[in-house]
Order: sequence, then C-alpha cells, then structure tokens
Amino acid sequence: MIIRRTPLALAISLAAAAGTVQAGDNGGGSSYDHVPYYQYIYFTEEEFAEFEGGHHDSLGEYTNGKYLTVNKNLEGLDDPLFLIVSAQLDEAYDRQNPTSINAVNREAIEVDGGTWQQALIANTSTLTTSGVVDSPWELDEQDLESPVYGLVKYVENDQGEPIGWRPHAILIKGAEIVGITAQDSDAAKLAELDMFESGESRIVIFNSGELESEGHAIFALGDDIDPNWRPHLVGSIVNQTGQDSSGGLISSEYGHVLLMAEADMTGNILNDQGARMSGQNGVVGILVNSNFQGNIINHGTVETKAGSAIHIADSRFQGAIVNTGTIDTKGSEATIDIRNTAGNIYIDQRGTLTGQQAMHLDGQNIRVRLSDGSVQGDTLMQGATVTYAGGTYTGNVTNQGGLFVVEGLQTIDGTYQQDAAATLSLSSRQVSRLTANSINLAEGSKLVIGNGDAYRDFVDGGQIVVLEAAQLEQELDLSAIELLSGSGLLRVHGHRFSNDGTQLLVSYSALNGEQIAEEAIQRSNATGAKARQLQGLGRALDNVLLRNDQAARVIGDNIDRLEELLPDTSGSVSSGTTSASQAGSGAVAVRSRGVAAGDALANQGVWLQGLYGKIDQRERDGIAGFDSDTRGFVLGGDIELHNGTVLGLAWSRTSTDVDGKNGLTRSEIDFDQITAYTGRAYQNWLFDAQLSYGWGSNDTSRRVLGDNARADFDSEQVSVMAAAAYEHQLDNATRLTPRLSATYANLELDAFEERGDGLFNLRQDDQRIERFEVGLEAELSHLSAIGNVMAEPRLTLGVHHDFQGKARSNVNAFAFAPEETFIVEGPEPDNTRYTAGIGVDLYSEGGFTTSLDYGYGWSSSMKSHGGSLQLRYDF
Repeated sequence: MIIRRTPLALAISLAAAAGTVQAGDNGGGSSYDHVPYYQYIYFTEEEFAEFEGGHHDSLGEYTNGKYLTVNKNLEGLDDPLFLIVSAQLDEAYDRQNPTSINAVNREAIEVDGGTWQQALIANTSTLTTSGVVDSPWELDEQDLESPVYGLVKYVENDQGEPIGWRPHAILIKGAEIVGITAQDSDAAKLAELDMFESGESRIVIFNSGELESEGHAIFALGDDIDPNWRPHLVGSIVNQTGQDSSGGLISSEYGHVLLMAEADMTGNILNDQGARMSGQNGVVGILVNSNFQGNIINHGTVETKAGSAIHIADSRFQGAIVNTGTIDTKGSEATIDIRNTAGNIYIDQRGTLTGQQAMHLDGQNIRVRLSDGSVQGDTLMQGATVTYAGGTYTGNVTNQGGLFVVEGLQTIDGTYQQDAAATLSLSSRQVSRLTANSINLAEGSKLVIGNGDAYRDFVDGGQIVVLEAAQLEQELDLSAIELLSGSGLLRVHGHRFSNDGTQLLVSYSALNGEQIAEEAIQRSNATGAKARQLQGLGRALDNVLLRNDQAARVIGDNIDRLEELLPDTSGSVSSGTTSASQAGSGAVAVRSRGVAAGDALANQGVWLQGLYGKIDQRERDGIAGFDSDTRGFVLGGDIELHNGTVLGLAWSRTSTDVDGKNGLTRSEIDFDQITAYTGRAYQNWLFDAQLSYGWGSNDTSRRVLGDNARADFDSEQVSVMAAAAYEHQLDNATRLTPRLSATYANLELDAFEERGDGLFNLRQDDQRIERFEVGLEAELSHLSAIGNVMAEPRLTLGVHHDFQGKARSNVNAFAFAPEETFIVEGPEPDNTRYTAGIGVDLYSEGGFTTSLDYGYGWSSSMKSHGGSLQLRYDF
C-alpha cells in the first residue's frame, strides 16, 4: 500500500479496476489482484490533468468524479456510500449489498478521497481479510521515512525489504465520511438492523456480525506531507451483538481494531454490552497527529495480546473514556496509555481494567475517576489527576507530579509512592482514608488532610485515621513533607502515629471567625482597609458559623474568596453621584460667572449643554478601584435684573455606569438635579452662588461566590456653593481671573437589602456622606474676532481640598442573621484633587453662543476626563 496518493497510484487503481492488464511504467503481466474488493474512489479534475502518456491512454472514457469498484469491476457512482454487508435488503442500492465479503490478498473496503454524505459501512454478516497484499510498485523514500510507515503492517522479505502488507478490512485514505442519522431518508432501509438502538445519533461504521482482519480492522490513514489529505470520520463507530445475541466481534490478527494516523474523527467509539473488540497489537490507537473529538465507551469486552488496549499519543483527544465492561491487556504495555496528547481527557472507570500496567497517564490535562469495579495493574501518573472513590485496586500507584485524590475509605492492595512534585489529597466532602501495603511520600511533596463538615465529629478531642500502612512510621517523615489542610473551616490541631506505627491519626479544632479572617488575610495578602474589613467580618462570623451549617460549609470551602462576602467600599456609588452632581453644577457655575462678568449677551437667555465624563479610580488603601462613565445634559435659563443681578434655574439629568476593577461589582446611577443660581459683578469683583437639590436611583450588583447579589435604592443630595473672583484686565482683550470657591454637599443613601444570592445577601444601613470643599482656580482668556464671530479661548487650572473627607463606614448584616451586624470601613479618601481645562466660547450674530470645553482632573489615586458642548440663545 502506497502511503500517499500520487498520479501513478491513481492510474494503476483505475486501470486495474477497468480490467486493463498493464499500466505504463509498472510493467506487463501484473494481475492487479491488490485492488480492494470494494473501492470507493474520487478523482479530481486536477488529478486527471496530471495523467499523461501511456497512463492517460488507458483511462478511456473515464472522467473525474466518484467511482465504485466491486471485485475489479469499476463503474461511476451516483448513489451515496451505503455499503450493507448483510442478507439481501429490498431497498439496498445497486452493487452495495453483498451477503458477505472474504477478501484474500487485498483490502475488503477502501474509501479513497472525496466527501461522502449520509454514508454508512455496515456489517451484520461476515467480513474478513487474509493473506498478504502483493504491492505492484516500490515505496518511495518519503513513504519509507514516514512516521506512519510502521503502522501499515508491511511484510518484509529476508533482506528487510517491504514486499506487501497485511490487508485491512476497512481502509480510509483522505476521505471525509459523514455518517447517517435516524432522520435521514435512507435510514428507512435499515429498519431490520436495529442500528440506532445504541443511542448514537449519527453512525458511520456499524458491526453486529463478525468483522475479522489480518491487518487493521478499521484504518484511517492520512498523509504527513500533505495536511489536506486527511481522512475525517463524522459519526460513531458502533459494535454490538445481533438480534440473536451472536456476532458483535471486531478483531485484528496482526493490528488494531481501530487505528488513526494523521486522521480526524468526530463521534464516539461504542463497544456495547456483549460485544467484543480484540486486537493483537492494540484495540484503539489514536496516533501521529490525529484529532479525536468524542468518547470511547466500552460496555462489553476489549482485549489485546500485545500493545495497549487504548493508546493515545502525539495527538489531540477531547472527550471521555468510559468503561463499565472489561478491558484487558496480556502484554507488558499499559492497558490505557496516554502520552503527549492535547485536549481535555476524562476517564470514567466503573468496570474491570486489567494489565501488568493498568494505566500510563502523562499530562496535566488528564482526569481519572475510579468509582466502581476493579483495577488490576500498576498506574503511573505523570501530572495527571486520579480520584479514587470506589471499587477495588490491586497494584502499585506511582505519582510523579500529579494529584491523587482519595474520597472515602479506600485501599490499595499494593504500594503508593509520590515524588517531590506530587500531591496526595484526602477529600473534605466525606471522611477519607488511604490504606496501602506501603505509603512513601518524597521529601517536599504534599499531603492535604481532609477538612470539612464531615470531620466535625473529630473536633476537640476526637481523632481520625487518615493513612494506614504496615511500616508507615518508618516510611513517612512528616517533617520532610508539606502538610496542608483541605478547607478553612477546621484546623488540624494535632497529628501522631499510632503505637504500632501503622496509622497516622489527626485531630481537629474548630476555627472561629477571627481565625478564618486571619487565614484569608494571609492567603490573599490583603493590606490596609481590606485587611481591616476582613477582621471586622471575622468577628461577625463567630455566631454565624455556629448557627448556620450551610453558611459555615460554604465559607470553609471558599476561604480564599472570603472578601467576596464584603460590601463594595470603593466609593463607586457615592463617587458616581458626586461626579454627576459636579458635572451639572460646573456647567451652571460657568454660566453664572460669564453673565456676572458681562459677557456679550442680552438680558435673558436659555441654554443646553451635553456632557460626558470618565473616572479611573485606582486601588486605595488595599481596596480595588473602579471605572465610571457619565453621560447627560443640563438645561437652563437666566435673566438679568435691573440692578445687574443675574438669576437662573437649571435642570440636569445624568446616567453613570460604574464597573469595579475587581470584576465583582457593577452599578448604574440615574441622577437628576435642580439648581438655582445667581451672579453679580461689582467693578472687577465677580460673585456667584448656587443652591442644588438632587435625587437619584441606584442599581447595583455584586458577584458573591459564583452568584449575583442585586440591590436598588434611592439617594438624595443637597449642596450649596459660593464663590468670589477678581478679574485682572491684562490688555484690552486678555484677562486673568483667579477664583475662590467653597462647596458643602450632603449625600444620603437609603438602606437596602440585596436579593439573588440567598445566604450571603447583605442588609446595609443608610449612609450619610458630607463634603466641604474649598477650591482655588485661575482662568486665562483672550477675546478676538474671527470674521463675524467673536472667539474667546480660555485655560483654567485649579486645586480643591475637602476638609470634611474621611474614611467612610457602613453597618452591614447578612440577611439570614440580621442581628449580627458588622461595620465595614472604607479606604481613606484623596482629599486633594487638581483640575486643568481648556475651552472656547464662540459668540455669533443673532444671540447664539457655542462653547466647547475639555477638563482633566487628578489626585494621588484618580484621574478623570470630561468634555461638554453648550449652545445658548439670548433674546
């Protein structure tokens, strides 16, 4: 068998199938008995174009397309690939319903190239191959050096030269075969076969008879040189007994039941109850850059005399290996051998698994669960995770860099040993113990002691046996290993060996809330306000842990995430409300100062301003920051009285979205504010003032141990501002105006109770947040004419200090224990902030004014950006 598809190989196949005695360079006299009994082949236009000279002459009337050869008789094929080896079916397709196939010195079935939809190869009778396929051509150097060469089962002469190969029952080369479903129209032809009783939705190869091959029973062979020449099976391979409980046998005398090399498969391999798969060198081999997505399921018997029953290497496997039957290997290779394989691999062992070496598991992407049945043979874990939860185990376990988890009271009839990079973990979900003939834990390795609700009976005086072996005290040096606790709920209080040295006994003591909090602080490296918050939470947890077992269990299992139980103290809601209020107030302040300074405006006018602001709050005092975006508008109007005093009224509406940088919190704030403002100029002195009332609705969400806690509540704010400025006229068009302002604001947030998180919903008392801020600003502006428009660009710089600002605290309680309140103190605020801005006013004829502004603010832990566009009409 030539490994890769070439023009010469195609010409020989086609010429031989057409009955031609010879084909060009291959010489005369060959009988071409090597042509498969059933050959489905697809020729492309490009391949036909490559046939020249003598080869081309032999092709006669043939063109590109699909062909079916039956015992060297070739015809074009318009029907789907639908081969049923069985008793005669009334509705079977022409030439695709033999009662049996006995292929001697050639393959039984070959699918070569092309895409075959709603296809099926089924055997309910007898399908056999035997002998040696006599190759009519010599292998080229690429074939001899190919990594798949050794998998073809070549037969060599005394000089070590390949003269042929063991014939395969089903050979798939470079073809995509999409199996049939019960909904497809041709499924009605299969009513007598009971194919879909297995539960598989799409089947590509089905056997309920006897499929016996000297080569591989099913061989999916790709080309390591041409990545496009890969076979792809879409659908499952099913082996089950017939209606009379006979059949259900797939065997290979010299090879595998299924071998994939440079091939893809999407579907399951099912060996059903009562069925048998038997291979000399293995049963399932997924090798040489193959890709398998699906499950290998055995409810029957899988056996091999040499090699591994299931061998996956240098490939990708995404799925599970499920065994509820028997998998047996007689040779020295591992029964299940997985190495250098990508994907997520899960092994569910509930049947019988036997071999000199039961499993060789190389990779951190391999997870195994032993929950029932029996394992007989050694296991080598190289990075894998194995959970021993039930059944029996006879053999040795060697853990090299992996994780061996024990659930319940389990025994290894053999030895357990691990190297320095490995971990032995006893489950915290139930009382767990490992018993073995010998337990050897290397220096530096880890032993994780179970620790959870199941161990409460051993608190304060009780002891439990966690390890047991004949020479345990001599073999185990506790000072040389890392002894860890599996949960934060209980603490390993002490450990000792039994008097006879065969058992390791452990006693526990309950952790109180403060101890849990301290452990959480150490694990999370919390500092500052975050550490203080956890300490306060710990004090509140003392009674909670005693009164609510479910809460205690959840907290104990998630001590690394204890901070998620805390409310949001980043100040995101209050800062969002304050920034929304300041945006509206700032627009009014600019308007009132402009009027007081004698802007080139009429006595009365209306104005509308659109605004946008963004705040980036970094971490403060150990508390994660947030990002906020504010959008909104301000609508106002004012009038100048006879004495020069300006009176105005404005309404602002803003929406703010706030996202916590810890990824746990999110808030949406809608805020409305009414502002009355006034301004007046006395020579070069400018005075302005504001009185504002605002109200807001707040929706918050908080991620807590995988659930979402939500709350909605209202807020109110009253603020007053007064400012004085002095205008220095530097020249006829340029002025410098320093300004001193004072602002007092009182923000009140309503109390609320969260919903959606069950146990850990929080109740939070109402809050009052005060701000008294003094600011000093300077504005430099210059008025000039641009055609019919007067333009006044300006530059402002400012500094503001909040004398009232201090760390905010609030009173909280969990909804299930409202009387157990605790105070959570937030981070120290940045009391001083700085601002810089640029802008321009454009005064047009007809009383229209357009203003553009950009502002930048910053403090030691915050920066902000804001922009606005204002349109005013004076009349």
